[in-house]
Amino acid sequence: MQGLLRAGAVLAILAAAQPAQAGRDRPTDPLFRAYYAFEVAQTCGLATPKARRGFERTVADLLARRPYSDLRHRRLRHRAWIEAEWEWHNRGLGGNRAWCQGEGMAARERFEGYGR
Repeated sequence: MQGLLRAGAVLAILAAAQPAQAGRDRPTDPLFRAYYAFEVAQTCGLATPKARRGFERTVADLLARRPYSDLRHRRLRHRAWIEAEWEWHNRGLGGNRAWCQGEGMAARERFEGYGR
């Protein structure tokens, strides 16, 4: 019974984290955008090894330019993952195809270009 209560609490927290309108209040922080973009590419099945290298270089460069506390880094990363997941669910099957062909493909190409 306690397990069900905990699961319900986690779902309530995640539901509260959903933006009022998907994509409208996303942070503009470059680190958030990098994590979000790569999560979109992964969710869409578009993340290649070359894109992953580019993503890892992007994150390393961003962290070298602007130090983040461990807590802030973790929060940005987790929020990006949650927002990408919510966006996936908000779009439905037909909308996901366009999302993947647009945002997902753009993310893959951006990271592959950075991974050279």
